Amino acid sequence: MDAGRRLAADDPDAELIRRSIAARRGGPPPAGPEARAFQQRVLDRIAAAH
Repeated sequence: MDAGRRLAADDPDAELIRRSIAARRGGPPPAGPEARAFQQRVLDRIAAAH
């Protein structure tokens, strides 16, 4: 969760990251399609870095 908070400070997906962290404490999770799109963006960033 700490890494997520640090990432959210400068990330265009900051709101989604904050909601994901809140979901770990019982808040509503992001919708499936929204979460999958975020995961794909992360994978794309990783692939571009290599």
